[in-house]
Amino acid sequence: MKRNLQIPPDVSVVLPKRTIVSEILGLLLLILSVSVSSGAQNPGTPTAKEVMEKAIAKMCVDTSAQKVDTYSFSGTMQMAGSNDPNPIRVLSRGTADIHITIGMQEGAHSVALLRGKGTVTNKSGKQSALNADTYTPPQISFLPLPGILADLLSSAREMAYLGMENVDGRLTHHIAVSRGYNREKDPHGILSSRSRTEFFIDSESFLILKLRHLSFDPSRQKTYQRELLFSGYKQSDGALLPFTISETLVGQRTWTISVQSIELGPKLSDGDFER
Repeated sequence: MKRNLQIPPDVSVVLPKRTIVSEILGLLLLILSVSVSSGAQNPGTPTAKEVMEKAIAKMCVDTSAQKVDTYSFSGTMQMAGSNDPNPIRVLSRGTADIHITIGMQEGAHSVALLRGKGTVTNKSGKQSALNADTYTPPQISFLPLPGILADLLSSAREMAYLGMENVDGRLTHHIAVSRGYNREKDPHGILSSRSRTEFFIDSESFLILKLRHLSFDPSRQKTYQRELLFSGYKQSDGALLPFTISETLVGQRTWTISVQSIELGPKLSDGDFER
């Protein structure tokens, strides 16, 4: 059955140059997604579900990785405009809990989020609050884990195959997925309306090369297009994962992370996301 597309208008935003790590952390929090519905496809064109299922299967070197949705990794983050990489450590559980720590000579900067609420701490120790009214976590914060992708697929409200697109010289399947939430978890529809994520999946290897979503700043007055680019895939704990992750906002590179080590399925408690 043919369904109408609801595509948001293009957004043109001039993003000022950022040089302070706390501001870069602020940019990490600009997350907003909108919904898209599936249109008619040509015969022989794969569905979004088929493409995502192949991508998940590709990532699972071992069957033990199929349901993994928690991880920790450490590495270095190279900020745009900076010559010095900084150590970074990330803990993540599902899509709602995350703890990011970036170490600097002048002090550490961190983001801690537990079930939609948390804090941002700058180098001086000053904290600012985060809550679901101003911040919605992305479906993929850093690493695209098989368990998170499988959960997104099983709970999808709508999926769309958007065609083929070139990413860094590779032909990719361009698909979009938006998640559906029940009324108890999302009574005002905020999470559902912000969940749309676009994936660019290599047409030969079925590795995820890029994802895209729209973001709001904390004031919810401006929107930004955020992209994560993945490369350097290696096996780790039974999964094929990217060891290089780069972020762009409105087409401007903000940072690149070189992952040094990944642990899948670590035992994480609420306390890991409260500080």
